[in-house]
Amino acid sequence: MKLRFSLLTGLIFLSGMHVATAQTKSSDMTLGLLMPDSSADMNKATITKLGTKIVQMINNSDQVIYGTCNSIVVYPVISIDESGVVSGGMQNITVTTVEISFFIRDLGSKVVYNSITKKLKGSGSNKMQSIANAINQIKPADDIYQKFIADAKTKIVKYYTDNCPTIMHKADNLAAKEDYEQAISMLESVPTSAPCSKDAETKAIAIYKKAMNVICAIYIKRAKEAIAVNDFNAAVEALDVVDPNSNCAPEANK
Repeated sequence: MKLRFSLLTGLIFLSGMHVATAQTKSSDMTLGLLMPDSSADMNKATITKLGTKIVQMINNSDQVIYGTCNSIVVYPVISIDESGVVSGGMQNITVTTVEISFFIRDLGSKVVYNSITKKLKGSGSNKMQSIANAINQIKPADDIYQKFIADAKTKIVKYYTDNCPTIMHKADNLAAKEDYEQAISMLESVPTSAPCSKDAETKAIAIYKKAMNVICAIYIKRAKEAIAVNDFNAAVEALDVVDPNSNCAPEANK
């Protein structure tokens, strides 16, 4: 239901960035993934490869699993320290030193829970390939990454334990402003070990239901507009978005 809300409202949770979605095992906490767009130095394939390695880091941990139900994410900041061409016999080789800083941050509160920096060197026929080969050297199972995640989880649990009343109040304010996406994201970030976990879950469900009642009216309107111009495919697509438990469900079924 939580993921359905995010997708069907059409809201952009992380503007201009790529967010992957996966979940493989049980845990009391999830971490999302925030990746940069491709650039002149890193193409989409390289960005995807780095994202895959970060997901593996998360899922190799006994502390958390990978998911996108909340606003706490791991994101990398990539810097090119130096890059140069050296003679390599038949052809020249580009060697590039890459510095990657990994952060665990709450996108809602802006709190950074932990960070580490890794320097890697790669070589290839050009700069982009050398950067890709540097990233290939990341070993997700390394102890440094497991400690990075474990230490972050400890800080996350403490933060939410110490700030439960404030977080609940902020979620109420966001919902009152009809910022349902952010409100639910904030509540879903509360770990199950925090004292307000059950209250946060209850409140998230209530806000979700309220949001669905608002959103369903929008899609009913879209469906009617599509029917008026005989665009029945668009009408069906709009009606399919309506949550079956929303107030608009009977009208959508008609």
